[in-house]
Amino acid sequence: MQPALLSRENTLILLCCSIEPDAQQQTAIDALLAQHLDWECIVNITVRHGIANLLYKNIIDRENRSCVPPAILDRLEKCYHGAAYSNLLFLKEYKEIAHAFNAEQVALLPLKGIDFFRTVYPNIALRTSSDIDILVKKTDLDRAIDILRGLGYVQKKTGHAAAKIFHFVFFRPVAAASVFVELHWDLDIPQSPFKVSVDDFWSRAEIVTSGGNWFYRLSLEDNILFTAFHILRAPLAGDTRGIVSLRGLVDVSEMIKKYGDRINWEATINRAQQYHVERPVLLVLHLLEELLHVQVRGSVREELQKRGFQEDMLNRMAREWIFCCKGTEDIFLPNIIDAKASEEGPAKKLSVLKIFHTMYVVLRHQIRTAPSLLQAFKVIRIKFWKSFINYLKIGYLMVCDYRTVSSRLHNELVKKRELEAIDSWIRGS
Repeated sequence: MQPALLSRENTLILLCCSIEPDAQQQTAIDALLAQHLDWECIVNITVRHGIANLLYKNIIDRENRSCVPPAILDRLEKCYHGAAYSNLLFLKEYKEIAHAFNAEQVALLPLKGIDFFRTVYPNIALRTSSDIDILVKKTDLDRAIDILRGLGYVQKKTGHAAAKIFHFVFFRPVAAASVFVELHWDLDIPQSPFKVSVDDFWSRAEIVTSGGNWFYRLSLEDNILFTAFHILRAPLAGDTRGIVSLRGLVDVSEMIKKYGDRINWEATINRAQQYHVERPVLLVLHLLEELLHVQVRGSVREELQKRGFQEDMLNRMAREWIFCCKGTEDIFLPNIIDAKASEEGPAKKLSVLKIFHTMYVVLRHQIRTAPSLLQAFKVIRIKFWKSFINYLKIGYLMVCDYRTVSSRLHNELVKKRELEAIDSWIRGS
Protein backbone atom coordinates (compact mmCIF):
# COMPACT_ATOMS: atom_id res chain seq x y z
CA MET A 1 0.00 0.00 0.00
CA GLN A 2 1.36 3.42 -0.95
CA PRO A 3 2.39 5.46 2.15
CA ALA A 4 0.47 8.48 0.80
CA LEU A 5 -2.78 6.54 1.16
CA LEU A 6 -2.09 5.76 4.80
CA SER A 7 -2.26 9.35 6.02
CA ARG A 8 -2.74 10.02 9.72
CA GLU A 9 -6.49 10.37 9.14
CA ASN A 10 -6.76 7.10 7.21
CA THR A 11 -4.57 5.30 9.73
CA LEU A 12 -6.83 6.42 12.59
CA ILE A 13 -9.90 5.21 10.70
CA LEU A 14 -8.36 1.78 10.11
CA LEU A 15 -7.21 1.45 13.72
CA CYS A 16 -10.79 2.06 14.83
CA CYS A 17 -12.17 -0.63 12.50
CA SER A 18 -12.30 -3.10 15.36
CA ILE A 19 -14.77 -3.93 18.12
CA GLU A 20 -11.95 -4.32 20.64
CA PRO A 21 -8.60 -2.82 19.54
CA ASP A 22 -5.64 -4.46 21.28
CA ALA A 23 -3.26 -2.56 23.60
CA GLN A 24 -0.90 -1.62 20.76
CA GLN A 25 -3.77 -0.30 18.64
CA GLN A 26 -5.15 1.70 21.56
CA THR A 27 -1.76 3.32 22.12
CA ALA A 28 -1.54 4.20 18.44
CA ILE A 29 -5.05 5.70 18.51
CA ASP A 30 -4.12 7.87 21.51
CA ALA A 31 -0.95 9.09 19.77
CA LEU A 32 -2.88 10.04 16.62
CA LEU A 33 -5.58 11.90 18.58
CA ALA A 34 -2.89 14.22 19.95
CA GLN A 35 -1.92 15.29 16.41
CA HIS A 36 -3.52 17.83 14.10
CA LEU A 37 -6.07 15.90 12.03
CA ASP A 38 -8.56 16.78 9.30
CA TRP A 39 -11.63 15.80 11.27
CA GLU A 40 -14.08 16.81 8.55
CA CYS A 41 -12.46 14.32 6.20
CA ILE A 42 -12.45 11.62 8.91
CA VAL A 43 -16.13 12.13 9.66
CA ASN A 44 -17.10 12.22 5.97
CA ILE A 45 -15.32 8.94 5.27
CA THR A 46 -16.61 7.12 8.36
CA VAL A 47 -20.20 8.29 7.84
CA ARG A 48 -20.10 7.20 4.21
CA HIS A 49 -18.81 3.78 5.26
CA GLY A 50 -21.25 3.44 8.17
CA ILE A 51 -18.56 3.19 10.86
CA ALA A 52 -18.78 6.62 12.54
CA ASN A 53 -20.34 4.92 15.58
CA LEU A 54 -17.39 2.49 15.77
CA LEU A 55 -14.98 5.42 15.56
CA TYR A 56 -16.80 7.11 18.47
CA LYS A 57 -16.63 3.98 20.63
CA ASN A 58 -12.88 3.62 20.07
CA ILE A 59 -11.91 7.23 20.83
CA ILE A 60 -14.31 8.18 23.64
CA ASP A 61 -12.38 6.20 26.28
CA ARG A 62 -8.91 7.25 25.15
CA GLU A 63 -6.82 9.63 27.25
CA ASN A 64 -6.45 12.14 24.40
CA ARG A 65 -10.17 12.31 23.53
CA SER A 66 -10.11 15.95 24.71
CA CYS A 67 -8.02 16.72 21.60
CA VAL A 68 -11.03 15.94 19.41
CA PRO A 69 -13.10 19.07 18.62
CA PRO A 70 -16.31 19.02 20.74
CA ALA A 71 -18.51 19.50 17.66
CA ILE A 72 -16.94 16.41 16.06
CA LEU A 73 -17.46 14.32 19.19
CA ASP A 74 -21.08 15.47 19.30
CA ARG A 75 -21.66 14.38 15.68
CA LEU A 76 -20.04 11.00 16.31
CA GLU A 77 -22.03 10.51 19.51
CA LYS A 78 -25.27 11.13 17.61
CA CYS A 79 -24.22 8.48 15.08
CA TYR A 80 -23.54 6.04 17.92
CA HIS A 81 -26.84 6.57 19.73
CA GLY A 82 -28.73 6.77 16.44
CA ALA A 83 -27.41 3.33 15.46
CA ALA A 84 -28.43 1.91 18.85
CA TYR A 85 -31.98 3.27 18.54
CA SER A 86 -32.43 2.11 14.93
CA ASN A 87 -31.10 -1.36 15.67
CA LEU A 88 -33.35 -1.81 18.70
CA LEU A 89 -36.26 -0.95 16.43
CA PHE A 90 -35.04 -3.37 13.76
CA LEU A 91 -34.66 -6.20 16.28
CA LYS A 92 -38.17 -5.60 17.61
CA GLU A 93 -39.58 -5.60 14.07
CA TYR A 94 -37.59 -8.68 13.08
CA LYS A 95 -38.90 -10.59 16.08
CA GLU A 96 -42.47 -9.77 15.01
CA ILE A 97 -41.74 -10.75 11.40
CA ALA A 98 -40.11 -14.03 12.44
CA HIS A 99 -43.09 -14.84 14.68
CA ALA A 100 -45.50 -14.27 11.78
CA PHE A 101 -43.40 -16.40 9.43
CA ASN A 102 -43.19 -19.17 12.04
CA ALA A 103 -46.97 -19.15 12.44
CA GLU A 104 -47.36 -19.75 8.69
CA GLN A 105 -44.51 -22.30 8.58
CA VAL A 106 -42.55 -20.18 6.10
CA ALA A 107 -38.78 -20.60 6.38
CA LEU A 108 -36.75 -17.40 6.64
CA LEU A 109 -33.06 -16.65 6.93
CA PRO A 110 -31.75 -13.29 8.26
CA LEU A 111 -28.88 -11.74 6.28
CA LYS A 112 -26.10 -9.31 7.18
CA GLY A 113 -26.79 -6.80 9.97
CA ILE A 114 -29.90 -8.28 11.52
CA ASP A 115 -28.03 -11.59 11.93
CA PHE A 116 -24.72 -10.04 13.01
CA PHE A 117 -26.44 -8.31 15.96
CA ARG A 118 -26.94 -11.75 17.48
CA THR A 119 -23.68 -13.40 16.45
CA VAL A 120 -20.80 -10.96 15.92
CA TYR A 121 -21.46 -7.64 17.62
CA PRO A 122 -21.85 -7.72 21.43
CA ASN A 123 -23.13 -4.12 21.36
CA ILE A 124 -25.74 -3.36 18.70
CA ALA A 125 -24.67 0.31 18.62
CA LEU A 126 -21.39 -0.74 16.97
CA ARG A 127 -22.89 -1.76 13.62
CA THR A 128 -25.08 0.49 11.49
CA SER A 129 -27.92 -0.93 9.44
CA SER A 130 -30.45 0.72 7.16
CA ASP A 131 -32.94 -2.13 6.79
CA ILE A 132 -33.84 -5.71 7.65
CA ASP A 133 -32.59 -8.25 5.11
CA ILE A 134 -34.31 -11.63 5.07
CA LEU A 135 -34.05 -14.50 2.60
CA VAL A 136 -36.95 -16.81 1.75
CA LYS A 137 -37.23 -19.69 -0.66
CA LYS A 138 -38.62 -18.67 -4.04
CA THR A 139 -41.46 -21.17 -3.66
CA ASP A 140 -42.51 -19.29 -0.51
CA LEU A 141 -42.21 -15.80 -2.01
CA ASP A 142 -45.93 -15.13 -2.52
CA ARG A 143 -46.76 -16.30 1.01
CA ALA A 144 -43.94 -14.17 2.44
CA ILE A 145 -45.28 -11.10 0.61
CA ASP A 146 -48.77 -11.74 2.03
CA ILE A 147 -47.34 -12.07 5.55
CA LEU A 148 -45.50 -8.74 5.32
CA ARG A 149 -48.60 -7.03 3.95
CA GLY A 150 -50.59 -8.52 6.82
CA LEU A 151 -48.14 -6.86 9.22
CA GLY A 152 -48.82 -3.49 7.59
CA TYR A 153 -45.84 -3.35 5.23
CA VAL A 154 -46.25 -1.70 1.84
CA GLN A 155 -44.21 -2.77 -1.17
CA LYS A 156 -42.14 -0.03 -2.78
CA LYS A 157 -42.27 0.37 -6.52
CA THR A 158 -39.13 -0.46 -8.44
CA GLY A 159 -37.85 0.71 -11.79
CA HIS A 160 -36.86 -2.83 -12.73
CA ALA A 161 -38.82 -5.87 -13.84
CA ALA A 162 -39.12 -8.61 -11.21
CA ALA A 163 -37.22 -11.01 -13.49
CA LYS A 164 -34.14 -8.76 -13.31
CA ILE A 165 -33.91 -8.28 -9.53
CA PHE A 166 -33.42 -10.55 -6.54
CA HIS A 167 -35.34 -8.78 -3.78
CA PHE A 168 -38.38 -6.61 -3.11
CA VAL A 169 -38.41 -3.67 -0.71
CA PHE A 170 -41.18 -3.16 1.84
CA PHE A 171 -41.67 -0.42 4.40
CA ARG A 172 -44.01 0.68 7.13
CA PRO A 173 -44.04 3.69 9.48
CA VAL A 174 -43.05 2.81 13.04
CA ALA A 175 -42.99 5.51 15.73
CA ALA A 176 -41.19 8.50 14.17
CA ALA A 177 -39.36 6.41 11.56
CA SER A 178 -39.97 4.03 8.68
CA VAL A 179 -38.71 0.45 8.82
CA PHE A 180 -37.54 -1.02 5.52
CA VAL A 181 -37.43 -4.75 4.82
CA GLU A 182 -35.61 -6.27 1.87
CA LEU A 183 -37.25 -9.58 1.01
CA HIS A 184 -34.69 -11.67 -0.90
CA TRP A 185 -35.37 -14.85 -2.81
CA ASP A 186 -31.86 -14.99 -4.32
CA LEU A 187 -28.38 -13.71 -3.45
CA ASP A 188 -27.55 -11.93 -6.71
CA ILE A 189 -29.24 -10.57 -9.82
CA PRO A 190 -30.05 -13.14 -12.56
CA GLN A 191 -27.85 -11.34 -15.13
CA SER A 192 -24.80 -11.34 -12.83
CA PRO A 193 -21.46 -12.64 -14.18
CA PHE A 194 -21.18 -14.60 -10.93
CA LYS A 195 -22.96 -17.92 -10.37
CA VAL A 196 -23.88 -18.01 -6.69
CA SER A 197 -26.35 -20.83 -5.99
CA VAL A 198 -28.92 -19.87 -3.37
CA ASP A 199 -30.12 -23.49 -3.19
CA ASP A 200 -26.65 -24.61 -2.06
CA PHE A 201 -26.67 -21.97 0.67
CA TRP A 202 -30.07 -23.17 1.89
CA SER A 203 -28.90 -26.80 1.95
CA ARG A 204 -25.99 -25.94 4.26
CA ALA A 205 -27.93 -23.57 6.54
CA GLU A 206 -28.86 -24.70 10.04
CA ILE A 207 -32.04 -24.10 12.03
CA VAL A 208 -31.56 -22.03 15.19
CA THR A 209 -33.95 -20.66 17.81
CA SER A 210 -33.83 -17.26 19.46
CA GLY A 211 -36.37 -15.08 21.24
CA GLY A 212 -38.97 -17.81 20.97
CA ASN A 213 -38.69 -17.99 17.16
CA TRP A 214 -36.94 -20.38 14.78
CA PHE A 215 -35.13 -19.44 11.61
CA TYR A 216 -32.25 -20.55 9.42
CA ARG A 217 -28.67 -19.28 9.63
CA LEU A 218 -25.98 -19.50 6.96
CA SER A 219 -23.07 -21.81 7.61
CA LEU A 220 -19.96 -19.98 8.81
CA GLU A 221 -18.11 -20.50 5.52
CA ASP A 222 -21.10 -19.37 3.45
CA ASN A 223 -21.58 -16.30 5.63
CA ILE A 224 -17.97 -15.23 5.08
CA LEU A 225 -18.22 -15.95 1.35
CA PHE A 226 -21.52 -14.07 0.98
CA THR A 227 -20.37 -11.06 3.01
CA ALA A 228 -17.01 -10.84 1.22
CA PHE A 229 -18.68 -11.08 -2.18
CA HIS A 230 -21.21 -8.36 -1.34
CA ILE A 231 -18.52 -5.92 -0.22
CA LEU A 232 -17.58 -5.48 -3.87
CA ARG A 233 -21.13 -5.44 -5.25
CA ALA A 234 -21.63 -1.67 -4.78
CA PRO A 235 -18.75 -0.47 -6.99
CA LEU A 236 -19.31 -3.29 -9.50
CA ALA A 237 -23.01 -2.50 -9.74
CA GLY A 238 -22.30 1.16 -10.42
CA ASP A 239 -23.53 2.31 -7.00
CA THR A 240 -23.36 6.11 -6.78
CA ARG A 241 -21.37 5.85 -3.56
CA GLY A 242 -18.93 3.51 -5.29
CA ILE A 243 -17.25 2.27 -2.13
CA VAL A 244 -15.62 -0.89 -0.88
CA SER A 245 -17.40 -0.85 2.45
CA LEU A 246 -15.21 -0.66 5.54
CA ARG A 247 -18.25 -1.76 7.52
CA GLY A 248 -18.34 -4.93 5.44
CA LEU A 249 -14.63 -5.48 6.01
CA VAL A 250 -15.20 -5.13 9.76
CA ASP A 251 -18.00 -7.73 9.53
CA VAL A 252 -15.66 -10.29 7.95
CA SER A 253 -12.77 -9.31 10.21
CA GLU A 254 -14.81 -9.83 13.37
CA MET A 255 -16.16 -13.16 12.11
CA ILE A 256 -12.59 -14.33 11.55
CA LYS A 257 -11.50 -13.12 15.00
CA LYS A 258 -14.41 -14.84 16.72
CA TYR A 259 -14.62 -18.08 14.75
CA GLY A 260 -11.11 -18.37 13.29
CA ASP A 261 -10.41 -21.92 14.49
CA ARG A 262 -13.76 -23.17 13.16
CA ILE A 263 -13.49 -21.74 9.65
CA ASN A 264 -12.82 -24.29 6.90
CA TRP A 265 -10.87 -22.10 4.49
CA GLU A 266 -10.42 -24.86 1.95
CA ALA A 267 -14.20 -25.29 1.70
CA THR A 268 -14.69 -21.50 1.50
CA ILE A 269 -12.25 -21.07 -1.41
CA ASN A 270 -13.55 -24.18 -3.18
CA ARG A 271 -17.08 -22.80 -3.04
CA ALA A 272 -15.84 -19.40 -4.24
CA GLN A 273 -14.30 -21.14 -7.26
CA GLN A 274 -17.50 -23.08 -7.88
CA TYR A 275 -19.60 -19.88 -7.88
CA HIS A 276 -17.09 -17.82 -9.90
CA VAL A 277 -16.57 -15.38 -7.00
CA GLU A 278 -13.04 -16.48 -6.17
CA ARG A 279 -11.47 -13.19 -7.28
CA PRO A 280 -13.70 -10.87 -5.22
CA VAL A 281 -13.43 -13.14 -2.17
CA LEU A 282 -9.63 -13.39 -2.37
CA LEU A 283 -9.42 -9.64 -2.91
CA VAL A 284 -11.46 -8.94 0.23
CA LEU A 285 -9.22 -11.28 2.23
CA HIS A 286 -6.19 -9.42 0.86
CA LEU A 287 -7.75 -6.08 1.90
CA LEU A 288 -8.22 -7.47 5.41
CA GLU A 289 -4.55 -8.38 5.58
CA GLU A 290 -3.31 -5.09 4.13
CA LEU A 291 -5.65 -2.64 5.86
CA LEU A 292 -6.81 -4.27 9.09
CA HIS A 293 -3.82 -6.63 9.59
CA VAL A 294 -6.08 -9.64 10.02
CA GLN A 295 -4.14 -12.77 9.16
CA VAL A 296 -6.29 -15.00 6.99
CA ARG A 297 -4.36 -17.38 4.76
CA GLY A 298 -0.68 -17.18 3.97
CA SER A 299 -1.08 -17.60 0.21
CA VAL A 300 -3.72 -14.95 -0.57
CA ARG A 301 -1.30 -12.48 -2.18
CA GLU A 302 0.35 -15.19 -4.28
CA GLU A 303 -3.00 -16.59 -5.41
CA LEU A 304 -4.13 -13.11 -6.51
CA GLN A 305 -0.90 -12.50 -8.42
CA LYS A 306 -1.32 -15.81 -10.25
CA ARG A 307 -4.65 -14.46 -11.50
CA GLY A 308 -3.11 -11.25 -12.81
CA PHE A 309 -3.75 -8.96 -9.85
CA GLN A 310 -1.20 -6.16 -9.47
CA GLU A 311 -0.34 -4.14 -6.39
CA ASP A 312 -1.17 -0.84 -8.07
CA MET A 313 -4.75 -2.09 -8.46
CA LEU A 314 -4.99 -2.24 -4.67
CA ASN A 315 -3.68 1.32 -4.38
CA ARG A 316 -6.24 2.60 -6.90
CA MET A 317 -9.06 0.81 -5.10
CA ALA A 318 -8.03 2.26 -1.75
CA ARG A 319 -7.69 5.77 -3.19
CA GLU A 320 -11.00 5.84 -5.08
CA TRP A 321 -13.26 3.29 -3.38
CA ILE A 322 -12.22 3.60 0.28
CA PHE A 323 -10.43 6.82 1.22
CA CYS A 324 -11.87 9.25 -1.31
CA CYS A 325 -13.09 12.46 0.35
CA LYS A 326 -14.49 14.02 -2.83
CA GLY A 327 -18.16 14.90 -2.58
CA THR A 328 -20.77 13.82 -5.10
CA GLU A 329 -21.32 17.47 -6.03
CA ASP A 330 -17.98 17.63 -7.87
CA ILE A 331 -18.74 19.12 -11.28
CA PHE A 332 -15.99 17.24 -13.14
CA LEU A 333 -18.08 14.15 -13.71
CA PRO A 334 -16.59 11.61 -16.15
CA ASN A 335 -20.04 10.44 -17.24
CA ILE A 336 -20.47 13.53 -19.45
CA ILE A 337 -17.02 13.23 -21.03
CA ASP A 338 -16.36 11.57 -24.38
CA ALA A 339 -12.83 10.41 -25.19
CA LYS A 340 -11.52 9.14 -28.50
CA ALA A 341 -8.03 7.79 -28.98
CA SER A 342 -5.72 9.52 -31.41
CA GLU A 343 -2.02 9.45 -32.21
CA GLU A 344 -1.47 12.36 -29.85
CA GLY A 345 -3.50 10.85 -27.05
CA PRO A 346 -7.18 10.86 -26.06
CA ALA A 347 -9.24 13.72 -27.49
CA LYS A 348 -11.67 14.93 -24.83
CA LYS A 349 -14.99 16.66 -25.32
CA LEU A 350 -18.08 17.32 -23.26
CA SER A 351 -21.17 15.48 -24.48
CA VAL A 352 -24.48 17.24 -23.96
CA LEU A 353 -26.18 14.14 -25.38
CA LYS A 354 -25.03 12.17 -22.35
CA ILE A 355 -26.85 14.61 -20.10
CA PHE A 356 -30.12 14.06 -21.97
CA HIS A 357 -29.59 10.30 -21.96
CA THR A 358 -29.07 10.39 -18.19
CA MET A 359 -32.23 12.45 -17.80
CA TYR A 360 -34.14 9.90 -19.90
CA VAL A 361 -32.97 7.05 -17.66
CA VAL A 362 -33.91 8.96 -14.51
CA LEU A 363 -37.32 9.93 -15.94
CA ARG A 364 -38.08 6.33 -16.90
CA HIS A 365 -37.23 5.22 -13.37
CA GLN A 366 -39.31 8.00 -11.79
CA ILE A 367 -42.38 7.23 -13.89
CA ARG A 368 -42.21 3.62 -12.67
CA THR A 369 -41.57 4.42 -9.01
CA ALA A 370 -42.93 7.89 -8.16
CA PRO A 371 -46.37 8.09 -6.51
CA SER A 372 -47.67 10.29 -9.34
CA LEU A 373 -46.70 11.51 -12.80
CA LEU A 374 -46.52 15.08 -11.47
CA GLN A 375 -44.03 14.02 -8.79
CA ALA A 376 -41.93 12.19 -11.40
CA PHE A 377 -41.64 15.31 -13.56
CA LYS A 378 -40.84 17.43 -10.49
CA VAL A 379 -37.90 15.19 -9.62
CA ILE A 380 -36.62 15.05 -13.18
CA ARG A 381 -36.87 18.83 -13.54
CA ILE A 382 -34.67 19.37 -10.47
CA LYS A 383 -32.13 16.76 -11.57
CA PHE A 384 -32.03 18.15 -15.10
CA TRP A 385 -31.25 21.71 -14.05
CA LYS A 386 -28.58 20.60 -11.60
CA SER A 387 -26.87 18.57 -14.32
CA PHE A 388 -27.27 21.30 -16.93
CA ILE A 389 -25.83 23.97 -14.61
CA ASN A 390 -22.85 21.71 -13.91
CA TYR A 391 -22.35 21.35 -17.65
CA LEU A 392 -22.39 25.14 -18.09
CA LYS A 393 -19.90 25.54 -15.24
CA ILE A 394 -17.47 23.18 -16.93
CA GLY A 395 -17.92 24.96 -20.26
CA TYR A 396 -17.32 28.35 -18.63
CA LEU A 397 -14.20 27.14 -16.84
CA MET A 398 -12.85 25.59 -20.04
CA VAL A 399 -12.97 29.04 -21.66
CA CYS A 400 -11.43 30.82 -18.67
CA ASP A 401 -8.82 28.24 -17.69
CA TYR A 402 -8.64 25.55 -20.35
CA ARG A 403 -5.28 24.14 -19.25
CA THR A 404 -6.43 23.42 -15.71
CA VAL A 405 -9.78 22.02 -16.81
CA SER A 406 -8.17 19.88 -19.51
CA SER A 407 -5.81 18.45 -16.92
CA ARG A 408 -8.70 17.64 -14.60
CA LEU A 409 -10.66 16.01 -17.38
CA HIS A 410 -7.62 13.96 -18.38
CA ASN A 411 -7.16 12.79 -14.78
CA GLU A 412 -10.82 11.81 -14.56
CA LEU A 413 -10.57 9.79 -17.76
CA VAL A 414 -7.42 8.01 -16.59
CA LYS A 415 -9.06 7.24 -13.27
CA LYS A 416 -12.17 5.95 -15.02
CA ARG A 417 -10.15 3.61 -17.25
CA GLU A 418 -8.16 2.30 -14.28
CA LEU A 419 -11.30 1.51 -12.30
CA GLU A 420 -12.88 -0.14 -15.34
CA ALA A 421 -9.79 -2.35 -15.61
CA ILE A 422 -10.17 -3.40 -11.96
CA ASP A 423 -13.87 -4.00 -12.51
CA SER A 424 -13.09 -6.20 -15.52
CA TRP A 425 -10.46 -8.16 -13.57
CA ILE A 426 -12.83 -8.81 -10.66
CA ARG A 427 -15.50 -10.07 -13.03
CA GLY A 428 -12.93 -12.36 -14.62
CA SER A 429 -13.32 -10.86 -18.08
